[in-house]
Amino acid sequence: ATGLKLSEIVNARCRHLSRERYRSTEGDSVNGWMLHVERADQEALQVPVPQELIDELEAEFSLMSRPRSVKDESNEDVAILGRFAKDGMPLPWSNSGLSKSIRAFVRACARQLHGKDALQLERVTTRWLRHTHVVHLLTGRDDQEPMPLSIIVGNLGPAAVTATRLKLSVSD
Repeated sequence: ATGLKLSEIVNARCRHLSRERYRSTEGDSVNGWMLHVERADQEALQVPVPQELIDELEAEFSLMSRPRSVKDESNEDVAILGRFAKDGMPLPWSNSGLSKSIRAFVRACARQLHGKDALQLERVTTRWLRHTHVVHLLTGRDDQEPMPLSIIVGNLGPAAVTATRLKLSVSD
């Protein structure tokens, strides 16, 4: 989970990926992948990307007879989250297409449940998922300590944290 907006996810391209040294949430120095997200209304974000996701993307490139590396010049305009075919350029998702796909998946999950849980899951939106992600980062979970606010703001932007805090205070 990244907490990025749909528009940020569908606009992410391989050229926005870079290998960098950064500090993990545990404070360790890590050499890994970062996704650079440009935002018109605020400063750019840098979001860590797990190596497993890079491996999956490069495996898809290989299946499509494309150069395997995400850093290959011919892959720089390829959408990171795309609809892959056997050959040619992967088609990027649109905001509405990705939103509809996520909602269809969540509704299919809701059909496996009953009662109040099913009704709640039926109402889930991508915005709700984003704010829930922020809540989990701010408050922690059973197996995870809360993430430092500076890291959350660096990954999601101050607007996401402010909006989520506002929603939390209104719902209390």
